[in-house]
Amino acid sequence: MNERIYLCEKSDLKEGILSSFDVEDVKLMATIRDGKYLVASRICTHKTFDLTQGHYSDGYVTCTLHTSTFDLEDGEALNPPATEPLDVYEVVEEEGKLYILLPDE
Repeated sequence: MNERIYLCEKSDLKEGILSSFDVEDVKLMATIRDGKYLVASRICTHKTFDLTQGHYSDGYVTCTLHTSTFDLEDGEALNPPATEPLDVYEVVEEEGKLYILLPDE
């Protein structure tokens, strides 16, 4: 069974705005897009850069360091120089609180 970890209050997220969180030493970013919660690692897989400092639009975040863009739905790196995807996390809402599910190892 996947481990469930508290992320934030539902009210902490806003549609179209990236928010940053540190959960158990994992640096995450989260937003709401079309009513769906999107949560991914916020560190660019090409170079260590906080993607919440990049450009976010319509479910995509672009690293301003080297212009790699990532799809926050599945973490896919859409263009070089980044080739590795971001880790993405499933979100569960319960009583106004959001939890991420950590994959089984």
